[in-house]
Amino acid sequence: MCWIHGSAQLSGRFRRWVGRTRKTTPALAHWNPSSTLCTAREIITLWVSRMVMFNLYLRGCLPFQDVFIHAMIQDGEGRKMSKSLGNGVDPLDIIHSHGADALRFTLAQMTTQTQDVRMPVVKDPATGRNTSPKFDLGRNFSNKIWNATRFAMSVLEQSSQQTTAGADPQSPGMAMPGSSSTNHGLVNEWILSRLAQLVSDSQSALAQFEFSRYAQGLYDFFWRDLCDWYIEAIKPRWDRTSPSVRCCWRVWIPV
Repeated sequence: MCWIHGSAQLSGRFRRWVGRTRKTTPALAHWNPSSTLCTAREIITLWVSRMVMFNLYLRGCLPFQDVFIHAMIQDGEGRKMSKSLGNGVDPLDIIHSHGADALRFTLAQMTTQTQDVRMPVVKDPATGRNTSPKFDLGRNFSNKIWNATRFAMSVLEQSSQQTTAGADPQSPGMAMPGSSSTNHGLVNEWILSRLAQLVSDSQSALAQFEFSRYAQGLYDFFWRDLCDWYIEAIKPRWDRTSPSVRCCWRVWIPV
């Protein structure tokens, strides 16, 4: 708090605006206005509304176009995480135990637009650090992507060897997705349709700040459609040299 004349009080956030002028600096012109502000709901009045008022007064425009009010991550008992309670999770500890990708995906998948989310916190007996089984989902998904990528690279390597040995990469069976040839086969047409639906749903989810729906859509497509169905469907014939199998190679690698 800031005391003025020994009686009136101004909050620290409000005090930053006192004495501001309409002078525009290169940095201000570059960053103001911005596109989106991501914040928590407890400072909507204390900070967000004042940013709007003062920016309108000093610059005559809104400081941002959209405000995303994210959910609050609580512990398993619904309490706010804090240092005093010792119920928080250090992101660096999660990166150490599960990986950075697991941390990113799990938090995106948990993000809701309104409702707070609970994250059970347990003590890792090996390290003595706080962790949560919630991050196992992201770790398992990262491992799934890694294994599928290894398989894709082996398919790509064999495809290159067979092309070098004499297979024509421009044959009808080697048509790329989106080309004039539609001789992809049922399984290839199916995965391409699922991919097109994923792209449409992802664009819609991101435009509406529905990050949980976006992350879950990626998870369902990659784990279920691509790995559980498509890869298993082409595995029995992936080492053959027929045009239909070469088409699977050319379809699956871009997917």
